[in-house]
Amino acid sequence: MAQAPMGIGLRRNDPDFLHWLNTELFMLQSTGELQALQKKWMGVQVDLPRF
Repeated sequence: MAQAPMGIGLRRNDPDFLHWLNTELFMLQSTGELQALQKKWMGVQVDLPRF
């Protein structure tokens, strides 16, 4: 499970939710909270790809 890639599914044509989600992930990653949650729940820390 820890090695499996994960994704988030969104409804098409919902740019407001997509923008909110991208912003939230950016903020969580910037503060280090995302990495801490990955370590706590997955046992590993994986960097998200940046586009």
